[in-house]
Amino acid sequence: YDPFDYLGFYATIGKKDNIPTLKQKYSDKWGVYVPNLDLQTESSLNIEIGGNYKIIEDLNLDLAFYYNRYLNALANRSVSSGCINGSDCKQFYNVKGFNAHAFGGEVGLKYAFSDKFMLHTNYSYIYKHKKADENGTRFTNLPSHLWNIQMMVKPIKEIDIIAGTRLSSKIYQGINEGYSPSVFLADLKLVTRPIQNMELGIGVDNLLDR
Repeated sequence: YDPFDYLGFYATIGKKDNIPTLKQKYSDKWGVYVPNLDLQTESSLNIEIGGNYKIIEDLNLDLAFYYNRYLNALANRSVSSGCINGSDCKQFYNVKGFNAHAFGGEVGLKYAFSDKFMLHTNYSYIYKHKKADENGTRFTNLPSHLWNIQMMVKPIKEIDIIAGTRLSSKIYQGINEGYSPSVFLADLKLVTRPIQNMELGIGVDNLLDR
């Protein structure tokens, strides 16, 4: 819905199925994980509302909020034994029933300084919890805060140089493991269009190896 040229709103609702991967079901992940052949498909009901606002010419603000409710959510748990390492093992499992949910939001700014230089930054927050069990209420390996900055330079029409940085908050690893530190990553990508309707790209993730 666009009441004005500079202002728009949207709302979506949908259902998504997440089938467990072969890695989640069968892999021991270097002896740390216990395979779980009984994993079921995770289903979720996803609701999102948002809007966009043109502050000035070439400067746009995007805002979104979402809520997800999960059936048989896929999660990690700690198990005392059963892996190749012998102890301090982990395993993927299903949180039975509608006993997990997530909500959060995202705000972003996009600005085109010119047709050759563009900047995009956004911040995301996610809160994902499940019904309390022996593994607590937190989902593992999921940061609560994410901040991205991306810069695109077009020296010529056929080439894009994209540099980006990502900062994530500390990540919950489990009741016994606690939190891992926050992570900062820098990426670089080169995109070229040698002919019409053809695009080639090459990039390096975690350029600083940190």
